Amino acid sequence: MAFHVGKNTNLVKELFNDKSTEGLQRYENIQELLNSIKEWVESPDNEDGEVVDKGLGAYLQQITLLTDADEKDPDADTVKLMTIHAAKGLEFECVFAAGLEEMLFPNAMSINTREELEEERRLFM
Repeated sequence: MAFHVGKNTNLVKELFNDKSTEGLQRYENIQELLNSIKEWVESPDNEDGEVVDKGLGAYLQQITLLTDADEKDPDADTVKLMTIHAAKGLEFECVFAAGLEEMLFPNAMSINTREELEEERRLFM
């Protein structure tokens, strides 16, 4: 299905034709995603012979488990890059907030009502 969408929308073709550095990187990223999806769909069922769910939800859950961030030493000197939404409720010794320009944060889509704006402010606190 992913290949069908990429082909019929001409997304892959347009990225292939974009010879800029960013275009080549985007094309490689799409190819890596498509190859990952193909491997997931074509991979055999588990060792016990049980049928494995090959749906989108199962794929997304699998790729989120590929990170080894949870296994690292929590006291190591590291930098974590995350969205404000992902960081909410966590505590850090030092935080750098980037992208706080007007219309980026608060999001232009969130300034239509007072409640939406207050929610963006609440998330930032």
